[in-house]
Amino acid sequence: MEPMAGDNGEEIPEELVKEPSGEEETEHRGIEEDLLLDLLEDEEAQRIHGASEEPEAGGEGAGAAESGGQFGEGDKDQAGSISEHRVLEYGVGVLTIVVGEDRYEVVEPRLDPDAEKALRIVIEYLEKHGLPPEKAGEAAEKLGVSEIMQRQPEAFRYYVEKSLSPWGFLYPLVLDPDVEEISAVAGRPVDIIHRKMPGREYIPTSIVAPPEYEFREYLQRLASAAGTAISPAFPIAEAELNGHRVTMVLGTIASATSLSVRKHPEKPLSLEDLVADKMLSGEAAEYLLRVLLSRGMVFIIGPQGTGKTTLLNALMEKLPGDWKLVAIEDVPELRPRHPRFISLRVRRARSLAASRQTEVTYQDLIRVALRLRGQFTAITEARGPEILDLFEVAALGEASAATFHARDWEELKLRLLKLGVREDMLVLLWSVVVLDKVRLGERTVRRVVAIYEVLPSGGERLLYRYDPERDELVKVAEPRRVSFSQAGRHSGEGNGGGSGKDAEGKEDNNGLPVSGGDSVNAPNNPRDGSVENAAGPSGA
Repeated sequence: MEPMAGDNGEEIPEELVKEPSGEEETEHRGIEEDLLLDLLEDEEAQRIHGASEEPEAGGEGAGAAESGGQFGEGDKDQAGSISEHRVLEYGVGVLTIVVGEDRYEVVEPRLDPDAEKALRIVIEYLEKHGLPPEKAGEAAEKLGVSEIMQRQPEAFRYYVEKSLSPWGFLYPLVLDPDVEEISAVAGRPVDIIHRKMPGREYIPTSIVAPPEYEFREYLQRLASAAGTAISPAFPIAEAELNGHRVTMVLGTIASATSLSVRKHPEKPLSLEDLVADKMLSGEAAEYLLRVLLSRGMVFIIGPQGTGKTTLLNALMEKLPGDWKLVAIEDVPELRPRHPRFISLRVRRARSLAASRQTEVTYQDLIRVALRLRGQFTAITEARGPEILDLFEVAALGEASAATFHARDWEELKLRLLKLGVREDMLVLLWSVVVLDKVRLGERTVRRVVAIYEVLPSGGERLLYRYDPERDELVKVAEPRRVSFSQAGRHSGEGNGGGSGKDAEGKEDNNGLPVSGGDSVNAPNNPRDGSVENAAGPSGA
């Protein structure tokens, strides 16, 4: 072959102009195919992990961001960071939820102009006649807009329910079962704690709370729906609404009007769920049940949001079905699936015209609890003189429990003494459970970090302690006030109670395990105490 010359007259080496052979073409094509497959796999991985640039709408029509939540020119950097760190994208009804480490976005369905007009007249009709959202179809038919409504029935129904709901602009967050807590301050983006983002505390959302004046009016409507009231004279209100705990504070006593909503799981977590989630060991759970079945007193302590109420609720579910359980609560939070559970609620005067005689205090309710002749009495968020009354219940030989804000046994003891509990009365307290939040890598989890036994002779001893390296609750001593050995039923210094397996290994009437295993079986309770889908313990 004649050597070829370039444009400048220089010869071009033969190897550069040699035509590729069939083998080289096949090899080159194979490399291209491998690169294409790698690209496709990367795109698929990004799609699976929610890394696509545009989230798909979770309902009919393209999604429009919540009012005040679309990114403006000043949010480009934040929007970019959301795209890079997006980890969750899921649907809640017609909503699409996108959650990242720094942002929680709500995408609502978009209605066409005709549907928006129809929606407005249907809502006006329902409000005027005091009708519930379920009557929207009848109203649409009566107003002649039924055909328009049927174009986007799910989206139409969502907006009707949102407009008539007392939650208003917070309605999407209340719908999301993975939102654990909502915090709103007038004029600021609403923050949330997400159950599936355990490494984060509060995350800002795309929803913005109204300005101060509008937000105050909103809280007044919300309080009214919850059966209470909030006003400049009574600027603090706590209530329950749709099973969630609501705390409201007006700007007259704070830097800004604010709202906190503690959302509870749709189904309470069982003791099995908490053991499976490693909040505590099966043996420790069995020990606490033995204390209550022996008519002892248990205090569950720890900082806020560590799961105190969750653990108490799970223990109450395991008490015998023929017991009567009475809970005394400032704001109702306990929801044990037990056939004989009664919740007594504190009531405070909510207007200047109301007499103090209308109030119902902790002390009033404890007297009622004694007359109800319950086998178990619980007080949540105990912090005042009601503690003395609970010790009186324990002195009568009935099982009792309380949740209390303290970080360890020494702090609890000091606070009890300051509240008037004599040191010789502390022997009525059988066990103290300490909970806390523990950091495990990128996650923050709730754990029982210590369990103390209060001895009849005075003093206390550590029974279980948390080992952070193994992420386990380790037993360090044997309990003395109760026992659950294979030799037979447990013994205690109380009035008796439940039992586990007998010496032959047969189940007794409570069906509790007696070994140090990690199983916690349900007692002889006519209602099932299991949870179908456990998402981990919620803060309380």
